[in-house]
Amino acid sequence: MKKIIVFITTLVFSAAANAAIYDTARVVSVTPSFEYVSRQKCEYVTQQSYQQQAPVAQPQQRGIGGAIVGGITGGIIGNQVGRGQGKTAATAIGAGVGAIVGDRMENSQQYQPAPQYTQPAPQQVCSTFQDRVTNGYEVTYQYNGKTDSIRLQHHPGQTIPVTITPGN
Repeated sequence: MKKIIVFITTLVFSAAANAAIYDTARVVSVTPSFEYVSRQKCEYVTQQSYQQQAPVAQPQQRGIGGAIVGGITGGIIGNQVGRGQGKTAATAIGAGVGAIVGDRMENSQQYQPAPQYTQPAPQQVCSTFQDRVTNGYEVTYQYNGKTDSIRLQHHPGQTIPVTITPGN
C-alpha cells in the first residue's frame, strides 16, 4: 500500500511540475503584412452618343401638277396624229400617257430619306486592378524583460496571452 501512495504522490507532483501557466505579455509593436491580389471588375456601359442607321423612306404629299401638264401636252400631241375617230383616240391615248409621264416626273423625288437613330446595345467593359490585402501581423512583445515576436492572423491589441511551462 505504501508503494501505491508513493506512486500516486509522485504522479501528482510530476503532473503539477509539467502544468502550464498562462499569463499576458505587453505588445511592443504590430506590423501588418500585405499581399497584392489581382481582381477584375466588370460593368455594362452604353455609349451616350447616337448612331445613324440606314435611312428609311418617308412618304411626302404627292403633287398633281405634273399629271395635269403631262395630260394636256400628251393630248395636244395626240391630237396632231390621226384623222376622224383615230384623232379622238390618239388624243385620249396621248393625254393618258402624258398624264402618267408627268406624274412620274414630278413625284419621282417623293420619298425623302429620314434618318432614324438608335441607341447601341450595352457593352461589357472590364478592368483589372491590384488590391492590397492584409494577410497577417508581425507582433513584437515583452515578457519578463525578454523581447520576442510572433506572427498572428489578427491584430492582438495591447497584450497577448503567453503560456509558461516550468523548466523552460
